[in-house]
Amino acid sequence: QLGKCFLCVVSHPWLSRRHPDPHRFHLERLVKVLEEYRNLWGLSEVAVIMDYCSVWQSGGTERDLRTELQRLQAAAGLREITLSFAHQAVTTIRLLDVPSEDSRKYEDRGWTLLESIATDCKGGDWNS
Repeated sequence: QLGKCFLCVVSHPWLSRRHPDPHRFHLERLVKVLEEYRNLWGLSEVAVIMDYCSVWQSGGTERDLRTELQRLQAAAGLREITLSFAHQAVTTIRLLDVPSEDSRKYEDRGWTLLESIATDCKGGDWNS
């Protein structure tokens, strides 16, 4: 109903074990992409799904600080986020770049491979 690019899911390689983007490397790129989408499609708002922001995290310490319920919700959330990459009405934004000092590239990682396969399987012109 709201059209292409209203709901976006972001595929990006995590840049550390505890935080996906500790120095805002991806965030700076994502802001530019979202601004372009808003301008291109004339949207006043864009909804964004990102794993780190949408699913309970372990707390950034060696010990998982989530409750048992939060761990269960996180597992369910990851399953649902994965489905969003394959949904025809959800636009995937792939942040392929990594800092030059990072030897593991986007295509070297399991999660981003899964997200890319799910994205590439959806039909139509909504595929990113």
